[in-house]
Amino acid sequence: MRSALSKQRQPTPLAMTQTAVSALLVPPAAAHDVRLRERRVAEPRVARKDVHDTAPARPLIELSGIAKRHGDAQGGVAALRGIDLRVEEGEFIALTGGRGAGKSTLLNIIGALDSPDAGTYAFRDVHLGQASPTSLALLRRFYIGWVPPDFHPRHCATVQDYVEASLLYRDESAVARRVAATGALEAAGLAGWEQCRPTDLSAAQQRRAAVARALITRPPLLLADAPGDRRGCRQPCDDEFVALLDELNRERGITIIAVLADAEQAAWAKRVLHLADGRIESDTRVDRAARVG
Repeated sequence: MRSALSKQRQPTPLAMTQTAVSALLVPPAAAHDVRLRERRVAEPRVARKDVHDTAPARPLIELSGIAKRHGDAQGGVAALRGIDLRVEEGEFIALTGGRGAGKSTLLNIIGALDSPDAGTYAFRDVHLGQASPTSLALLRRFYIGWVPPDFHPRHCATVQDYVEASLLYRDESAVARRVAATGALEAAGLAGWEQCRPTDLSAAQQRRAAVARALITRPPLLLADAPGDRRGCRQPCDDEFVALLDELNRERGITIIAVLADAEQAAWAKRVLHLADGRIESDTRVDRAARVG
């Protein structure tokens, strides 16, 4: 039987307008957004390619010369220095490196939470440099699931309320939100915990709840940052978390980019990017068949 998560309605297309170019992105699954439909009326579309087109598949993400500096030019710190990166659909990429290597900054730029000072970022061939704040918000809302470094349930009374929060700006009915939350929690291994208080969850369960909240919109890209107080310090619950990411990547085909604590955890990924001093020091493909664990 298909889970409730897979039964969400298909959305209408999204158009992201940039400098003299409009590119069409189609969300994998989402509710109809009336406000967006009204905006789309005056926006030109690019014709969809025939399914039999033999052109090479476009990458999900392509970064070129990405640079980011925190602070001013005199006393600031260069967080990223000329990052070039191509991410294909269905990859599971681990980001490793010491403190200050640039892992979280890179993740924030990929997640459209921050913008680079130099370089270009294309998401499914849509260059985001001239994208409006509204377009970037739509990108995050429909295409990117974010597992934050720390668990903040705020005023959510139940785990279900916490997971449903991602749909509050999507014009979904209460029933649709509840069905989607049930399916997302099942996918994250928390079926039956809907009415539990978020603060009663263990550390491992909190991470699973955060994954469920990120999954509820069925995004093609999932980003996960390591908890701020444990970066570079592995904990038992981290092993359970990375195993869940591996399962989602293998069984659902979700593209995943995650900051992981060490080489042993990173071995779960298909590809490992080791960062140092704001640069990609190494880019290694992992032989998953030979992986231990």
